[in-house]
Amino acid sequence: MADNWMTLDEARAAIAARIGRPVPMATVAKWAREGKLAGARKVRTGGRGRDGLRWLVPGETVAAFVPPKMGRPSRAVSAARAVAAVLGRRI
Repeated sequence: MADNWMTLDEARAAIAARIGRPVPMATVAKWAREGKLAGARKVRTGGRGRDGLRWLVPGETVAAFVPPKMGRPSRAVSAARAVAAVLGRRI
């Protein structure tokens, strides 16, 4: 288990500093919810945040994280997802 945990705000700042552009907090929260920040977990803390819940992310995950490309997916990717949805698969 990781010894150096970061809050989402600390993770956001570290990712933004590494990639050289700002990253919205909502985007980092979405990455945590979707499991793109491996090992991120919601923990109950003393009354801060919504109902005292906060996301904690392992420092190693933040250091190794590569954000997804910005913008809309290409038409080819969209078409592939549509076909996969018809077949009942995820890509």
